[in-house]
Amino acid sequence: MPTGITVPLEKWYVASIDMSAILSQYQVYTMTNSTGLFHMSVVNLTEWSHDKQHTGLNFGYFSSYSNVKIVGPTLECNGNMIHLETKSPQLSYIWRSQSTGDEILSTQPYIDINRTDRFYLTSLTPNGCSATDSIDVEFILPEINFPESINLCPGELYTLQAPTTHADYQWSTGATGTSLDLSGIADSQSQIWLEVTDDLGCTNRDTVDIIGYPGAEVNLTIGSEPLIPGTAINVCMGDTIFNTTPMAHYRWELDGQVIQSDANYLIPQQGGIYKLTAWSPDSCNTTIDINITVSPLPEFDIPDIIGCPNTSQVIQGPANAVSFLWQDGSTTSSYNATQPDTYWLKITDDKGCSAMDTIIYSWHPQSIIDITYDTGIFGTANPDSIYFCPENPIILNAQDTYNNYLWSTGETNTSTISVLVPSNQTQIVWVQANDQNNCIITDTVTLITYESPMIDLSNAPSSICLGDTIFNTTNNAKTQWEIVGQPIDPTQTNNYFIPTNTGTYDIRLTVWNTENCGTIQTKTITVNPLPDINLSNSTICANTPTNIIAPAGMANYLWHDGTTNQQYTATEEGEAWVSITDINGCINSDTATISWFPQPVVDLSIYSPIVGADIQP
Repeated sequence: MPTGITVPLEKWYVASIDMSAILSQYQVYTMTNSTGLFHMSVVNLTEWSHDKQHTGLNFGYFSSYSNVKIVGPTLECNGNMIHLETKSPQLSYIWRSQSTGDEILSTQPYIDINRTDRFYLTSLTPNGCSATDSIDVEFILPEINFPESINLCPGELYTLQAPTTHADYQWSTGATGTSLDLSGIADSQSQIWLEVTDDLGCTNRDTVDIIGYPGAEVNLTIGSEPLIPGTAINVCMGDTIFNTTPMAHYRWELDGQVIQSDANYLIPQQGGIYKLTAWSPDSCNTTIDINITVSPLPEFDIPDIIGCPNTSQVIQGPANAVSFLWQDGSTTSSYNATQPDTYWLKITDDKGCSAMDTIIYSWHPQSIIDITYDTGIFGTANPDSIYFCPENPIILNAQDTYNNYLWSTGETNTSTISVLVPSNQTQIVWVQANDQNNCIITDTVTLITYESPMIDLSNAPSSICLGDTIFNTTNNAKTQWEIVGQPIDPTQTNNYFIPTNTGTYDIRLTVWNTENCGTIQTKTITVNPLPDINLSNSTICANTPTNIIAPAGMANYLWHDGTTNQQYTATEEGEAWVSITDINGCINSDTATISWFPQPVVDLSIYSPIVGADIQP
């Protein structure tokens, strides 16, 4: 109650209260003082009880008369203003804040603020004392604190939970509870917002992006064939089941056991229900069951083949196969291999399982059989043809290390034959045999005979005279004359022959053509001597006739003047020759010189002593 004491700027009051009730209930007794300036004395009777009748006295004195008090709310919704003031008159006012330091924000008894901070008021009291007060002010929003975004896998459930201490909730979906249940939708993006109001009436809104990941995707194939989920799958041993959609992580299971991780494929080794779990790069996963039956591969083995050179070989596939595929794309059950190479066959059985085998087809080393020849003196050859002179049998030889010889001329089981080919003719001869691998080997030659060189002594006389010439009338590359039984004279290589010996004997003529083929002809000839003649030279008196006589018994005489008598009468100086022919037709001749003795000279002139005088007879 007012005391009635009057002091400028002050009001005095006195009050009493029984504190026992308050103390027993641990309550606070509050007195309101709008200015914050006061003097207060408290007398407290303590330790009193009915049974003990014991009393204690405590005295306290409190005063804020030299202080300043900041009055105003300490909480406000974010976005509003708070008005702080002091209601006790002061001589001066300085407002500062913790965040701004010594910066003076105001010098008025009040200040309006809109931020959370600690504010200080320093004043000069009416009694000239400095007083300070501070107050913590907080601008609040109802807390939500949603994440910026939530990523959900397809079908994933998520509860978006807000704090439960607010007074009101309004979701963008129309819901009004403290939480919202979400379910992931593949490849989607949306926004959810929540607006809350707290007990002070402050509102706040938060927005979250809901992102639906694509999720894990499983697309199984065997080779290029897609597998239909949920259906039983028959695979062949060694087949690979692929997930063709790239995922980040995989796990394959059989009968609860993990059999393979981190691989997008599986090679089943046994039948059963397999479980595949795949994780996408966003860690979304999906799991599927696969009922797999594993069939064994067909078994077959075609041995490698070695054949004879230049022969083909039929490679036969197994009889129990349903389909065939050879390396060249053909699909018949057999394949005709014509060249040494590596061949392969892929077969498929009635369960669709395939197996492959590789076959190497090769040839035995090529054996060589060569026809060689022996022609004696005449003949030349090249690898394919044999040229030789006619009328000379040629011996053809093949290696004798083979079996079952067969010649085109009809001979068998022999490596050597003799062939005679007429002049200027061609004949092809081949031989066939079996080598050590029982492969047939052949060789062929062409036999060509040259044309025989021409020779003809039939027109040469059988009886000739010494010095006569025997001619070969044909043209040849080389000629050799010889007398049978005598050493060959290497100079007798002309196309004619002049005997140097008389008598009857055989001459032989051998001629060769440009191919060095020779022909020989022999002829018996009689070489008659020439008739003897020896005319004597004569010296006679001038103008005196003289007779020159040739040998008697000649068949014919021929003198230089054309007369044909045995003798010739010479009447002048000079030469006289005669040609005589004997009964064999041999001709010889000789010449005689006829000269005169010198005639005596008679000089009948007269000698004159007179010089220059000419005396005539």
